[in-house]
Amino acid sequence: MELEFKIVDNELMCVYTPQSGFDYILDKIYNKGYKVKNTFFVQEKDLINIKEGSLHFIIGKKEEKYIKLNNDIFEVKNNFYFLSTIDFKEKLFVAPYRISIIKKLDKLITFDFYVGNEDEHNFEISFDLYLELLRQFPTSTELEHYSKNRISSILKEALPQIDKYEYIYKKYLSRKKQVSFIKNEEEEYSKNIEIELEQFTTALDELKELLNDKEHTEVYWQKKICSILQLIYPKYILCKREMQFRGIDNYDKKPDFVLVDANGYIDILEIKKPDTQILTKQSSYRNNYVPVKNLSGSI
Repeated sequence: MELEFKIVDNELMCVYTPQSGFDYILDKIYNKGYKVKNTFFVQEKDLINIKEGSLHFIIGKKEEKYIKLNNDIFEVKNNFYFLSTIDFKEKLFVAPYRISIIKKLDKLITFDFYVGNEDEHNFEISFDLYLELLRQFPTSTELEHYSKNRISSILKEALPQIDKYEYIYKKYLSRKKQVSFIKNEEEEYSKNIEIELEQFTTALDELKELLNDKEHTEVYWQKKICSILQLIYPKYILCKREMQFRGIDNYDKKPDFVLVDANGYIDILEIKKPDTQILTKQSSYRNNYVPVKNLSGSI
């Protein structure tokens, strides 16, 4: 194991044991510095111990119940905090092809980033959700075929801070409960109008963003459209993806989504990513554009 992490005296220490080239790496550190795994920029001042072919350096310090990562080590502008009880491993910081996850995140945000208990800070995700982000990160094969825009897109999709709907919907439910205790009917009406307007405005903004960004996959597009519909129509209490049905022709059908409302009725939702090259034929018939078989077949 080349990288090992341990908390010593309220500091997160990284022990780096290179498989080869130890003297070369040490010489680089003593001169202008060296990037370990292209993620940790280590200089002479950062070294706290050298023994048995291993380099010991501090990458973060404990602040209350969090470990604040060293901005200089990670070469980032924003502050990153991880719950100190987390089992720190290399995969939390380094993606395939030695890409720094923290540095990629830093380019997408303009705020302090917390990984730990949700809702304690304005911008915080749970550790499980952070692991889900890592699982969605491109593999080595994908990185050979996609540009940096693809990487940024996936990071944005995984971050709940970029997804405004969960936050708005929670806010909507919270405020909806509060208005039930308001005695003044006019004030109650006004607050409900404000909440409804906020829902539709946010949904419209997100829809415009989706239409302007062609980098999103169809699966991501489908999930977003479904979340918008659930936000606009709160009657739906359950959403199931690709539920299997047996058709009258004895063939199984798998619609994109099945929405169940409070009365037990279901609506079937089939979503296609908008693209004139896919949805309609290029030639028209009597000034009408005919859907291609992919669209008509889905219907």
